[in-house]
Amino acid sequence: MINNNRPRRTFFTQEKKQCWERAEIIPGRDPARWRFDAAGNPVLNILRGCLGQFCHEYDHILPFSKGGETSVENCQILQTHLNRYKSNRNLSLEELKKESIKQYFSDREMDLIEIAAYGSVKKPTEENQNEN
Repeated sequence: MINNNRPRRTFFTQEKKQCWERAEIIPGRDPARWRFDAAGNPVLNILRGCLGQFCHEYDHILPFSKGGETSVENCQILQTHLNRYKSNRNLSLEELKKESIKQYFSDREMDLIEIAAYGSVKKPTEENQNEN
């Protein structure tokens, strides 16, 4: 039985899609596949909820446990490691960046990561590169 009086904790699929689309585009990468999380870490759309460096989760900016709504306006993508670190705390962007796993990858390395995740590399078109 569903309790309709309780606030909803999980984001709907459409909210996740909109949250992804609000995240910063990585130049030279297909925005449907790659984005920067809120702290500037590259993440892959297909890698959700896993623990690797390119994995991400949908985070309540104002934590749900502190009254944050489950809405697109209160949603950001965060590298999984960073989201787990943030937990239910209201951390500044500077604190998130400080805790981020800082590692930089060449275009060739990112191509190889994309091939491993998707089986191919999809370069952006002019149309989808400018969607934000």
